[in-house]
Amino acid sequence: MGAAVLGLTNPTYANINMQFIPNMDGFPNGRRLEDDVTTIELQAVGGVVLAAIGLWYDDYDPKTSPSPVTPMLGGVLGFNAGVTKNDTTLKAAFPFVQDPWRGFIGNQYMGPDQPVAAKPLAATVVGFNCSTGAITFGRVGGDANRTVEYQAAGVTLFTTNVNQKIEAELLRDVSSRRILVVQARYVGDPASMVTYNFDFRTPCGQARVAAENVAPLSMRLLGNPTTNSDVTFEVNGAVGQTLKLGVTNSRGQFINQKTISEAGTVERHTLPLGEQPGTYFLQASTPTGSQTIKVIRH
Repeated sequence: MGAAVLGLTNPTYANINMQFIPNMDGFPNGRRLEDDVTTIELQAVGGVVLAAIGLWYDDYDPKTSPSPVTPMLGGVLGFNAGVTKNDTTLKAAFPFVQDPWRGFIGNQYMGPDQPVAAKPLAATVVGFNCSTGAITFGRVGGDANRTVEYQAAGVTLFTTNVNQKIEAELLRDVSSRRILVVQARYVGDPASMVTYNFDFRTPCGQARVAAENVAPLSMRLLGNPTTNSDVTFEVNGAVGQTLKLGVTNSRGQFINQKTISEAGTVERHTLPLGEQPGTYFLQASTPTGSQTIKVIRH
């Protein structure tokens, strides 16, 4: 494209290569998906458009400068806004652009590599031993960056230690209540309180009979590390019991969960992992025990 086409009369400009004018066949004449709109607009504000019609920068002196592309103008021409390529792929079909990344959650920025909890805070029990009364509290969803504390009558006052024991008197007294009310909240935030009712009597009555002839709870991964988007595994030692399975990310957020009401001798299952490579944790728990295994996804 020559100066005559643009209707320019500046003879000095007519001899300049037009390639320094950004994206003449794209934005702003018509935006292409790959156009760096922010950089183009800032270059325009910085004076590129004025330079394009022959209004050169103050440091240009035709008597001493061989080219109107002076250091000041060159600095603007070489400027970029810091994002020089897409951070994801384009879709194969219209509208081609990917869905935007999640922006802000409260005061916390969550980028593409930081999965966000989709559920509100909830309390749960991830492990319980009928014989000893050992109980392990857990959480589902909520803000992964905030610490949770737990309490339950007959177990403990509020504490961040998830590993506790039911009081011996309560555990032995079979005529006492069978529902343990577990409360959880963010530390120092009473308004965030949630509760979970855990029936520790009924499962134990079934588990004691079943546990006499079964091996301890164990898991075996079929491939670890893995490049797959899911993990396949086998669970032994849960026969006749309720079996809870789950996958959490490195922040303790549940990615997927599954419950088997009455487990067989060997339970084989496949659960999806998160969308990003990284470290995940596979959990299996019954009323009499629990086990966690680290899973590496490349």
